[in-house]
Amino acid sequence: MNCKEALRLLYDVIDKEADQLDAVEVEKHLRKCRHCMKRYEFEEMFRAFVTDKGHNSRDNGELRHRILGKLDAIDAAGEVGLPRRPFRVVSLMVASAAAVIIVIVGAYWVNQSLRTSAELTPFVEAHFASQTNPVHGTGTTPFDYLYEQTGIYLVPSRSCPIEHIQTASVDTIRGVQFGRLEFLCDDGSMVTLFVTTADKYTLPDRPTETVAGRRLLVRCNKECTLVGETRQDLVFMVVATPAHQPVELAQLTSSF
Repeated sequence: MNCKEALRLLYDVIDKEADQLDAVEVEKHLRKCRHCMKRYEFEEMFRAFVTDKGHNSRDNGELRHRILGKLDAIDAAGEVGLPRRPFRVVSLMVASAAAVIIVIVGAYWVNQSLRTSAELTPFVEAHFASQTNPVHGTGTTPFDYLYEQTGIYLVPSRSCPIEHIQTASVDTIRGVQFGRLEFLCDDGSMVTLFVTTADKYTLPDRPTETVAGRRLLVRCNKECTLVGETRQDLVFMVVATPAHQPVELAQLTSSF
């Protein structure tokens, strides 16, 4: 088996999808070919890493391309000057790959965190800029008011704490019009529900958690608890104080 044939079967061997005969032949080739062995060790480590971090396939491809480019440069540099011991070269390659992965993924997650923060901060700021008086008119329910202003009619279930609704209003956040309901809790804190249609706003795809059996956008810090969900062509965003747990806010979004 030559290098081209071994590399063609490499991913099947790593994923344990190659048949037994091919796997044996690849392993034989790897034992005598330093170049293919380095590629095998890198790919195996890379697969384990991205599986642990949960990157999507597009991220994986971009990340692998950048890392392999770096490794090619390291490998080329290693061929100039004095020869190195094969095992030392492999060790250096693996160490270099790990360092590059850490730097790239660290930068990736910092960038994602900043983007998510910029996306969600306006909802937190709007929540703390709480209304002090009911906005909907006398004789008009909060849900009628939101329908008149936004075209969104929320149908509350029996679990919806309608008696706790203090205000109904409309907010524009990041250029999108949201209906807004404020609920006064027994402890005196306020919970704000923002709602719009899915064609006008898309929730960030992270950070997410499984809450009450549903995969939701969840952000908890010392400033607030925030839960977002897209359901039945509507986007719900609920913001409350850190004293409230995500499951409480998830119950509110499911009450419509």
